[in-house]
Amino acid sequence: MVTLRSAGVICIERNFISLSLTNFFAMDIFIPFEIKEIEHASYHPIVVAIIGHEQINMILDTGASRTVLSNNLVVNFDKTTGDDEEAFAAGINAQRMQVEQVVIPSIRIGDLEFFDMLIFSTDLNAVSSLYEQMAGIRIDGLLGCDFLVKYGGVVDFNTQRMVLTKFHQANKSF
Repeated sequence: MVTLRSAGVICIERNFISLSLTNFFAMDIFIPFEIKEIEHASYHPIVVAIIGHEQINMILDTGASRTVLSNNLVVNFDKTTGDDEEAFAAGINAQRMQVEQVVIPSIRIGDLEFFDMLIFSTDLNAVSSLYEQMAGIRIDGLLGCDFLVKYGGVVDFNTQRMVLTKFHQANKSF
């Protein structure tokens, strides 16, 4: 059996040495996450990512339509405008939040690097403070459904990993 390990290393097991490139590029990719208990019977999956040399914590949020990062992480990145629409986000309470669209040149999520990712940025200080009080961790962003849809993400709580079934199709830089 051939498996893809971190950083694109191929491991050949049980003496199978035949590997076609078609099979290699059809393999699923896995990103681990940790399940954090926020309060009794209330959980969030947390994905670790790296921007530059800084490790950040992101909630894997299937209820967030877009990926969002704290605005203090993206001050040096290029802002961009969308399809001539005002950029905004709304939480479950339907309160609008001002956001900016930003292009992240490189972000490492798990063992994979993603390039030129378009995200929203906003002030997440209140959210991060609340998480630090409740769970002892800082939250720097939300990994949203835009990411999951683009990469064919499937969240598997039993194995505590996210499976990306379309990584090779969507990320030509691999």
